[in-house]
This record gives sequence, C-alpha cells and structure tokens, in this order.
Amino acid sequence: MSSDYWAAAVIKQAASSNLIQGVAASSFAPRSNATRAEAVSLIIRALETDSSIKALIEEL
Repeated sequence: MSSDYWAAAVIKQAASSNLIQGVAASSFAPRSNATRAEAVSLIIRALETDSSIKALIEEL
C-alpha cells in the first residue's frame, strides 16, 4: 500500500495495534476482499483488547 493511500495512517495504526495483518510481512492489500475467516480473526483481535472479553474467549 502506498503512503498516499487515503486510509494509510489508520491502516498503519491498526496494524501496529495488531488488529489487522497484511497479506505478507511487508504488504497490505486494502482493496482485496476479506474472507469470513479473516473477518472473524479481526473481530476476535478487536474484542481481545478488552481484558474481560479476552478472559471469556480464553475460557472457550
């Protein structure tokens, strides 16, 4: 993703928080479609930022 992409700053922030991951170690494809598995992974990582929800997830 180029640094002039309109959402580059937000994407970098989400990546540094480990909420999102790229298609490779140094590549992100913001215009690609996400799979259901990728969407669920993102939702779980976002929920795990709350310690009480993370504890519930770990109990499953």
